[in-house]
Amino acid sequence: MIRRIIAISLITLPLFLFGQTSGKLSGQVTDADGNPLAGANVVIEGTSLGGASDQDGAFVILDVPVGTYTVRCDYIGYSALKVSNIAVSSGLTSLQDFGLEKSAIEGQVVEVRAEKPIINKNSTNTTRIIDTETIKNLPLRGVESIVALQTGTVSDDGNIYVRGSRAGDVAYYVDGVYMNNAYTLDNTSTVSNSAMQEVQFQSGGFSAEYGNINGGIVNTSTKVGGSSLDLSGEFVSGLGTAGSGTDDGLYSNGYSLYNVSLGGPLPISNKISYFINFEGRSTEDSNPTKHPFYAMDQTEITWTLDSVGVGTADAYNGLYLNGNLVGNWANLETTGASFSTSLGTVATDSISGYDVINVSNFWNTATSEYLNASDTTDYRITGYSNDHYEYGSKPNSGSDRTTLTGNLLFDLGSIRLKVGGLFNQASGRSYNQSYSLLNNENNPRWENNTLSMYANMAYAISDKSYIKINASSFNYQNEYGDNTWWNKYNNYGDVTANSYLRSAGKNPIPIYDFAYYSSLGSVYDDYAYNETSYIGLKSDYVNQMGDHEIRAGFDYRSNTIKYYRLAQPMEIAEAYSKSD
Repeated sequence: MIRRIIAISLITLPLFLFGQTSGKLSGQVTDADGNPLAGANVVIEGTSLGGASDQDGAFVILDVPVGTYTVRCDYIGYSALKVSNIAVSSGLTSLQDFGLEKSAIEGQVVEVRAEKPIINKNSTNTTRIIDTETIKNLPLRGVESIVALQTGTVSDDGNIYVRGSRAGDVAYYVDGVYMNNAYTLDNTSTVSNSAMQEVQFQSGGFSAEYGNINGGIVNTSTKVGGSSLDLSGEFVSGLGTAGSGTDDGLYSNGYSLYNVSLGGPLPISNKISYFINFEGRSTEDSNPTKHPFYAMDQTEITWTLDSVGVGTADAYNGLYLNGNLVGNWANLETTGASFSTSLGTVATDSISGYDVINVSNFWNTATSEYLNASDTTDYRITGYSNDHYEYGSKPNSGSDRTTLTGNLLFDLGSIRLKVGGLFNQASGRSYNQSYSLLNNENNPRWENNTLSMYANMAYAISDKSYIKINASSFNYQNEYGDNTWWNKYNNYGDVTANSYLRSAGKNPIPIYDFAYYSSLGSVYDDYAYNETSYIGLKSDYVNQMGDHEIRAGFDYRSNTIKYYRLAQPMEIAEAYSKSD
């Protein structure tokens, strides 16, 4: 199914779909007696951004990228004042006043460090800001885990619920790009902690700038390159024993994570800076638990017919050897002593010590019929024993993920251009309770791919107004199905391709003795593919008129949604077999 959605809006209020990626810095410049100083120069160091104070000593600097800065204020006849650690947050106004002292010595500079305000007085709604230093010190990974620490949220299975709303009511943005899957409204973004400059969480009272939400807003801003080269890396590995075991000890779940970040100015020009981050993560169990899981040893028994053995195959009743029923297709159980007696004449492996012995019928691809008893490849005899608990990683339930984040910033005075994007690729296996005991080798497989790109251009018309143009694209793909056949759904129920099947489109019958856990060789009977994408174009005009900010804008967005699912692909083969 393909559905296209086009939304166009011309507005004079901030009714934009894309989240903001910049803030504003304002304040007042005064002398030691509190008198305003008109014409003082206020500059954000390391950028081309700045402004001058008016007759009341007030100044404002618009469209400041999210980050922490050092701001310098100069006025003739006064000592320059340099204030560091000034944080600018997305969509908010940061306040910083400058009190200058007279100085007879030209060039004298006073340096101070700004304190982080406990409450941002310019925030008109419930907004929580988690900066890069806080993120660095948190023992958590991922934006969902970070947001889950905030009041008003509940976390469950990786989803965030805000004040009773549904998980799809929370909007996720990365560098202003909307990252929700338009079909399911799930979050598709994955950003490395090392690449996060700030995570802003709004749990209510947000303006009309953000659409399609009722619960909350999570706005992640990534880092940009600074004025000097910066290289950093990280490696994390789980403590304990890999894999699983019978001891209730410490297991690592095979967890490992590494990332590398590089940023700074390009050698060809200090007006161009870059930042890039790569992260890889691997785990043996995507959803680990301290609780044990059931496990059982299974062994294929090697066998051959002796010279006096007589074998016949009955596709309806089961397998007979030496005149005794040893495999009943109705429940795939053995029949007790008769089986042991018969099996003892044909098995080359010892059959003692097994709790249950099971016979599975095979499809004979050579003769296109069930069970040729003279051919030992037509069916399998399996012994099961040692029913026990295990701790640690559940088998065939791991995942791997790679994430790439990067951007280029061109600071050309009155024109600033930023281009960047995010790529995330993940794949793994899903734990299936009914498969866990005997058939975990066939746990279903899934794959996710996310790619978002953007280009922002801001042109400063004056120190009190600017125009910004934003172009963006987004693509998300999700696919899941049987680990062996994947998107070859014609093979799902084909007995020539799946010799464990008892007939076309029919999985092996669960074994009664094992509480009907799925039998070895069962095919995961489901396949789905989902792809959502959009392209967007937005233009904003901003004018600061005294204490008021006037905005106007244009926003275009085109969505494409594709969804395809075969809920029971094995029925294709079954239907073909009945049509013959």
